[in-house]
Amino acid sequence: MSSSTRRAIEHVPELLGPGNRLGLAVEADNTPAVRLYESLGFERHPTIAPVDVWTWTDENGVTHEQCDPCTYWTREPLSL
Repeated sequence: MSSSTRRAIEHVPELLGPGNRLGLAVEADNTPAVRLYESLGFERHPTIAPVDVWTWTDENGVTHEQCDPCTYWTREPLSL
């Protein structure tokens, strides 16, 4: 990941404004993403377990539904 992308991610919670929190779902086996969000101050909420549901179409035109279990992370805005 580029340093400019990382800096942009770091400041998203502050752009939301006071009293707001950024939440995101991360696939549990996506270790690089988990490490990144931990390094940016995100905290995991083990009692929240979202499932990312999406569809894709194969080369035969058949649509498939994919369900990926995720972990849930949040970060409070920094004080300005």
